[in-house]
Amino acid sequence: MDQSGEESSSSMASNGVSPCEISTGNPAPTLMSKLPSTPSIRHFFWEKQPVMQFDDIETDEQGPIMAPIPSSEVQQVPYNLPAIFEWATIDIEEDVSFSGLHRFLDENYQEASSFIYTYSKDFLRWVLGTPGNTKSLHVGVSTKKAKKLVCFISGVPAFVRIQEELLRVSIVNILCVHKKLRSKRFVPVLVKELARRAQLEGIWQGIYATTHFCPTPFCISKWSDRALNPVKLFNLGLLYVRQTITLDQVESLCKVPTETTIRGLRKMESHDVDKVTLLLQAHLKRFLFAPEVDRHFVEHFVAPKEGLVQTYVVENPETKAITDFCSFFVQKKTLENNHQYSELKYAVLFYYAASITPLEKLVGDLLIVASREGFDAVRTHRIAEYSGFLDRLLFSTPPNASSVNYYIYNYRLQVAFDPINMGLFIL
Repeated sequence: MDQSGEESSSSMASNGVSPCEISTGNPAPTLMSKLPSTPSIRHFFWEKQPVMQFDDIETDEQGPIMAPIPSSEVQQVPYNLPAIFEWATIDIEEDVSFSGLHRFLDENYQEASSFIYTYSKDFLRWVLGTPGNTKSLHVGVSTKKAKKLVCFISGVPAFVRIQEELLRVSIVNILCVHKKLRSKRFVPVLVKELARRAQLEGIWQGIYATTHFCPTPFCISKWSDRALNPVKLFNLGLLYVRQTITLDQVESLCKVPTETTIRGLRKMESHDVDKVTLLLQAHLKRFLFAPEVDRHFVEHFVAPKEGLVQTYVVENPETKAITDFCSFFVQKKTLENNHQYSELKYAVLFYYAASITPLEKLVGDLLIVASREGFDAVRTHRIAEYSGFLDRLLFSTPPNASSVNYYIYNYRLQVAFDPINMGLFIL
């Protein structure tokens, strides 16, 4: 999430609704073809941070930019804030603290449109309460007098493999600044304070993704959408229909079967966790950039949770072996001042492993599941192996869609990664 009003280090759950076409699209461009050779916009803050600079694009070096030091030598006191503000650590297990955070995000995470993301308390706890989460990395800024939250940035610890190197990182997944303070340049001090606290925990690298372009992304992807309720999307101005085709024809084109086709497809259950963990571990080895996962990871991110994440496995009816799985998480948008519709409901493709069943067939059946359960569209990043077949399933990327740029803090890479080599999904 990113509602800073400044160039930021946040991940983006999405970069806003864009009109989607019923047409074919091209795979996302690779980094080298996307980067400008002489950027016209200076990034004064990021140019002074331990991140890859535009001049590093063709470096022969790979590894940390800034070497770790003992935690006793890390700056022990927080960075200075304007006199009327103070640092606040958010405790997601304490109801008053967590409710204040949820209320702040609900009031300030708003886009410049009538489509507003709504993050339930359950979703927010799911995003922040990852295995091994550290309270000190849930960083807030509040007013001294009223104790009212005005800024928030979060990092969740994780292990990520970059080629053959395993790093403990902080994945930055939420950044929000009060809508009245977005010109006050809070983002730089939030980033530095989060980095300082992470270093005290022995974490020296960070991963983040955003639609903002700054020094220097190592991977660039796009969102793609597949309409399931085209009439609703058209009425909301979110679906572009060419003059050569009628809305009835589009509705017929987008219609999916009522029954799934994969033999042995069923909803994942709690006793499947160990088998799914082994599948996912083996699957992620094929990517150059991927999370290191274990049973706790699968229990948290993959095991079904009502209103949050759904996962379907393929079980061999004879051997009872789990051969494949595919998942999606739920994303909702509230529609303000609309008398016809109250919300948009997206199913966002998430982690998967396809060892026997083709991934295209798995996603095809998930379209059927999502349609039956009232989702308006299925959405995905064109990363991992999702990009290879999306056009055939009528996913499309609008020409004006913003790119999603992936960054790594305090680490220099020799080469950029094509989206197909990206196995990490950032919420």
